[in-house]
Amino acid sequence: MEKYFGGPVIPTLIKLVLACVLVGIALVIFGIEPFSLWEDFLDAVVRIWGMVFDLADWAWTYFLLGAIIVIPIWLIIRFWAVIVGKRGDGA
Repeated sequence: MEKYFGGPVIPTLIKLVLACVLVGIALVIFGIEPFSLWEDFLDAVVRIWGMVFDLADWAWTYFLLGAIIVIPIWLIIRFWAVIVGKRGDGA
């Protein structure tokens, strides 16, 4: 069991309890409540989720806009290369 706790079990648990109490006191001093901490965390996750979808929408829009120009030009170049390549083989 000491392998998983990083040392003797009882002293490790006591250190964890003391650390939790001290961090709790520090949070109260700064006016941070557990519920508001979770609320802020979840709000941040929702905002990040929204930003990811906004980024995907932005990228898709510009991809389509660029593809309207790039794909036809690429096709013309490829067809031209095939036509010119066939002429060069026969001559």
